[in-house]
Amino acid sequence: MPIIAKGNAGILKYHEGVISYDGTPEIMAQYASLARDCGATIIGGGCDTTRDHLRAVRIGLETNKPQNPPSLKTIQSILGAFSSESDGTDGNASTRKRRSLSRKIL
Repeated sequence: MPIIAKGNAGILKYHEGVISYDGTPEIMAQYASLARDCGATIIGGGCDTTRDHLRAVRIGLETNKPQNPPSLKTIQSILGAFSSESDGTDGNASTRKRRSLSRKIL
């Protein structure tokens, strides 16, 4: 079963009336290598990913040799702190309440 990693180009920020993402191509290249080392076999980009980001991802994957899976601490030291209170490993990850797909017919 493939593991897909598709990260945004950073974290969404609002500054002086402009909404943008703060991720640089270099950070995306690091992210891609970390994702591969965690087992991802399909790696791409999400919101605000540009050709420059994808070019850096390709170069990063080609030049950085595969490593053992990194710890969460290592990932955080490279990419920055988690944007939510839980990293999902402590049982406190956010969950969505599943809604019934059935509709009432009037």
